[in-house]
Amino acid sequence: MSEQNNVRRQPTVHRNRQRRKVSKVRMKELKRRRRNFLIAMAVAIILVICLIRFLVIQLLPKSDVTTLTVKDNGQIVLEEVIDLSKSGGSESELKSYVKNLVKDFDKDNGRDAVKIRRFSHVKGKMYVETRYKNAKTYSKFTGYTLYTGTVKEAMKSGYDFNDAFIKVESSGKGGALKYGKGDYIDSTKVTKEKSDKVLIIRENIRVRIDGDLRYITDVATKVDSKDAVSIAQEDGNRDASVLTYIVYK
Repeated sequence: MSEQNNVRRQPTVHRNRQRRKVSKVRMKELKRRRRNFLIAMAVAIILVICLIRFLVIQLLPKSDVTTLTVKDNGQIVLEEVIDLSKSGGSESELKSYVKNLVKDFDKDNGRDAVKIRRFSHVKGKMYVETRYKNAKTYSKFTGYTLYTGTVKEAMKSGYDFNDAFIKVESSGKGGALKYGKGDYIDSTKVTKEKSDKVLIIRENIRVRIDGDLRYITDVATKVDSKDAVSIAQEDGNRDASVLTYIVYK
């Protein structure tokens, strides 16, 4: 009887083993499919995030004139507007030139010391936005003098503020700005508030600051708004430049 029972059980045991093998194979396949699905979902999410970020950056407001902006965190943002008809090169050539300049500079000065944020092309003009780690990086890359810091820090760095300053202020409830060319302020008043911020630059360019203007040097400056100043020589000579102080809070 025992031999007969054993013979009868053998097919059942064999079938159970086969079922377990098939079950393990199925589990492995299910795990593989689940893993591939999760990887595909992660890649899709990353691509969507990158696309949204790209669209947001492209849709951010653009300056219609070349503008240098000093951010609160010390970064410098340069928005260049280039007339392609006067540049002597095509859009693709300019893009390649700028990318190579930044790539070579970052090799020697650290990754993302200078970073290209966006390019665009509108009505024969090319727009390029680049970001610089700080004012020193901007000066080293462009060759233009640029200093940012507090009045106290600037004086310690050797800037004497020995220049003709004018005061920029709101004219009242309407918020209109008033500033008097020729109505000079003594530099001792300008440097009295040591914690005020200052931007010092030798370049003909539009400058925007994260704050409200207080004092600017008189020569070659024009107030555009409470946070922006245009610097240009009166005779239109772009090769000439003066050291400009912009004090703000």
